[in-house]
Amino acid sequence: MTFSIMGFCDRSGEIGIASGTCSIAVGARLGQRVEAGDREWMVASQAVARPGLGYEAADLLAAGTPMTDLEPLLAAKDPDLAYRQLAVIERGGDSWVFTGDKSSHWRGHIAGPGFVVFGNALAGAATVERMADGFTGGAGEDLAERLVRALEGGRDGGGQADGEGNHLPELTAFVRVFHGGGDAFVYGDGRSAALDLRIDYDIDAVTALRRLFDRCKPLREDYELRGRDPLAHLDRALNWEMKMFEEDS
Repeated sequence: MTFSIMGFCDRSGEIGIASGTCSIAVGARLGQRVEAGDREWMVASQAVARPGLGYEAADLLAAGTPMTDLEPLLAAKDPDLAYRQLAVIERGGDSWVFTGDKSSHWRGHIAGPGFVVFGNALAGAATVERMADGFTGGAGEDLAERLVRALEGGRDGGGQADGEGNHLPELTAFVRVFHGGGDAFVYGDGRSAALDLRIDYDIDAVTALRRLFDRCKPLREDYELRGRDPLAHLDRALNWEMKMFEEDS
C-alpha cells in the first residue's frame, strides 16, 4: 500500500527517494543508501515489507553483485520474496526493480532514464504513470522538486486503494536526497542527507509534504552555509527564522 520513486540527477549528482503510503512514519523505515568505492545506490523495499531485505540487497551490491543477479540470491534468503517489492537505482541512473507476484494488486513499476517508480495496492496503473510524468515533466528542476512532483502525480493519479477499490489516504510521506557531488566538508562525502523531510502522520500527507518542502526549499543554501561559515549563517538565520515565525503566526 505504497507508491515510491527513486531518482538520480546527472546535472547535480544528487540521488534520492520519495514515498507516500497509508502506513505511519514510512520515512523512518523505507530506503537505504549504500556505497562501495566510487559507486553508490539507493535501495527501497516495500509491500509486505521486511526491513532487513533492503539491507541484504545493499550488502550484496556493496560486495559487487550486479543488480540483475539480486532476485535469486534474495529469494534464497527470503522464502516470502513474492510478497515484497524491491527497487534499486545507482548513481548514474541505472535501475532495477522487482515486484513480487503476491504483492497486493494493483501492483507495478516503471523504469526510465534516471528514475524508477513502483507501488502496490494502488488504484491502478495511472498512479505510477502519473508519477513518471511528474518526474520527467520537471526536467531542469532540482531533483527534490521532481521527486515531490512525482508523489503529487501519484496522488492525483488515484493513489492507493484496497481490494474493493476504495481509496486509501496517504497518511505519511517523505523525500530524502543525498548530494554526493556536493561539498564534502558539509555533507561528509555524501553520507549526510542534503534534504530529509518527513510527514509522519497527516490525513493528506503528500499535500503536507509539499507545504513543508516549499517552506524549506529557500533555506537549503543557508543550511549549507552554516557548515562553511558559522558566523555568516548565524547572521542570516536570525532574519529568516523570525520572518518565518511572523508569517506563520
